[in-house]
Amino acid sequence: MSKARRSPPPAEIGKPVRGGVLGDIPAAEFAGSAKWQVRLITEHRNGRSREARFELDLDQERDGRN
Repeated sequence: MSKARRSPPPAEIGKPVRGGVLGDIPAAEFAGSAKWQVRLITEHRNGRSREARFELDLDQERDGRN
């Protein structure tokens, strides 16, 4: 996997998002590597935080989509 590259966080979201988009990552951000880990950290008003990670593999040859 590529070295960690951090994108600036989006503007603060002031209300819950249910079934919507939290933000967009421009395709150009994925240049330089076929494998990425997207990490989302949320923080509740009471200070508790949660983290989710997603492995993103852009290698089309390996998954059969040439």
